[in-house]
Amino acid sequence: MIKIERFINEKLLQDGLAKSFFNFMFIFLAANSIYNSLLAAFGAQYPLSTFLFNPLDRFADFFNVVFSYPITISRPINNSFLSDIFIDFSGSRAYGGINELLVGKNTHFHLPPLTTLFNLVSIFIAEYINIYSLFIFYFSLLTLFLFLLINEIIDKKEDKKYIFIGLFLSYPFLFLLSRGNLYSYITFICLIYYIFLVSKNKYYLALTALSIAVNIRPNTVIFLLFLLCSVKSNFLKFFIYFAILSIGVFFGSLEISNYFYQDYTIKNFLVGLENYYKIYVDNFIGMPYGSSLQSVSTIIFRDNFFAKTIPIVMSSIILIIGIYAYLKDLISKSTYLYILCCICMLTTSVFGDYHLLIFIAPVLVLYQELKSSQIKEKYTFENIVVFLGCIICLVPKNYIFSRGISAQVIINPLLTCVMLASLYWNIFRRKI
Repeated sequence: MIKIERFINEKLLQDGLAKSFFNFMFIFLAANSIYNSLLAAFGAQYPLSTFLFNPLDRFADFFNVVFSYPITISRPINNSFLSDIFIDFSGSRAYGGINELLVGKNTHFHLPPLTTLFNLVSIFIAEYINIYSLFIFYFSLLTLFLFLLINEIIDKKEDKKYIFIGLFLSYPFLFLLSRGNLYSYITFICLIYYIFLVSKNKYYLALTALSIAVNIRPNTVIFLLFLLCSVKSNFLKFFIYFAILSIGVFFGSLEISNYFYQDYTIKNFLVGLENYYKIYVDNFIGMPYGSSLQSVSTIIFRDNFFAKTIPIVMSSIILIIGIYAYLKDLISKSTYLYILCCICMLTTSVFGDYHLLIFIAPVLVLYQELKSSQIKEKYTFENIVVFLGCIICLVPKNYIFSRGISAQVIINPLLTCVMLASLYWNIFRRKI
């Protein structure tokens, strides 16, 4: 068994983690694409014709929101290039306003203040730049920043190419692109930047990046615990700084957003969250194209109480053991980060597949550990589990659908639980 572990570790990771990552992304993407193409050739319709979301709704996550505000965007699609790429969402009512909020419908009020401020600023800029061109600019700017970040993290030129292209071929990135979810993209980049800055001991700047992520996607607050990797004794001091900064960003964004859009108040925000929860969680609208343990619990138990309680209890136990194991030097930094990513995924009621991008982070940290020889030989098994666990969440598996829901909804959380169980079993085995 040990010889097998060492062989896999040597061939799969130490000799070329970046290339192995690229190969997995390419092979699984090609396999699912060929499968969908064959079905489409035989007349299959969506969802069997693609592993992504409905192509008739592409880029909708951004445009459905910005066109839902009672502020006129005066520059529609006005050239053939844009009309070939984008759908005209100017008449969309996917997200309602204040009237829809009062009758319990889905609205833009559930979005956090910082996200709302980003949308309002985008609408203001759209008075001078076409909103569709602005989307292309945003996406290009974020991609450039991601490229520069990967360039700093990965040292070898060839490995940079493999990691960057592999990331672009990953399922969550393609899903993010097809949905036009800029908010998830910003959150992902802030998290990678935060992890990178923690490794450079730039803690205040790192926590600033995390604060932005948390104000867009609150469940990312779990990654504050990654700071334990470097500041075990001063964690409370940095926690206070992070809390003050995050609260300040929240209420500052709320005030500015309210100034430009007076219907956006703390009360309406909370009502919007309540409506969103009832629609997407209680009525299971958020289950398709998601990876949440609550979805699995709902399918198995059919009871809301158990479906909501089991993921929290399980994840709490996993988290406590993970923190203990790291503080006792029983697991590596990349393994600890992988556990945090799993907790983030498993505990979130609605975890859209674009958020699976966070599993890029443990791969990058593992790459740094292997290249700098910081990782101990006793972690060989954990390295393999972390790498393969991340791969599982980053490749498409949308082959089988039932009532419009992919089997991947169940596969991702269950396989993640299996990988976590194997990690903890090995820790227990090694300790005794």
